Amino acid sequence: MDIKAAEEFLDQLFSSLESMETQSAAILQFMKQQNGATDEQLAPYFKQAGNASNVRWRAASRRRRREAHRRSERILRPKARPVRQRALQRTQPGICVSRAKRNKSAQP
Repeated sequence: MDIKAAEEFLDQLFSSLESMETQSAAILQFMKQQNGATDEQLAPYFKQAGNASNVRWRAASRRRRREAHRRSERILRPKARPVRQRALQRTQPGICVSRAKRNKSAQP
C-alpha cells in the first residue's frame, strides 16, 4: 500500500470515528436530559454495546491483518514462472530449448 492510499484510508477512518463519537455523545446527553438516566442506569447498556463493538473491531482487525499478509506475500514471493519459461531463459535468446538440445547432439 502506498503512502497516499494509506493517508486517504486514515482520513476516512478518522472522519468516521469523529462522526460516531459525536453521535454517541449526543445520544448520551439526550438520554440523561430527557429521561433523567444516570450513569449507573446506562452502565449495563454501555457494557453490552462495548462487548458487541469489541467483537466487530477484532474481526475487522483480523481481516485487515490477513489482507496485509496476503499482499506482502504477493510482493515478497511472486508466482513461480512455468518450467518452460525458465528453461528458455537459460538458453540463448531466440533459440528454444528443444532446438538447442538438437543442435548440441548434432555437433560432433
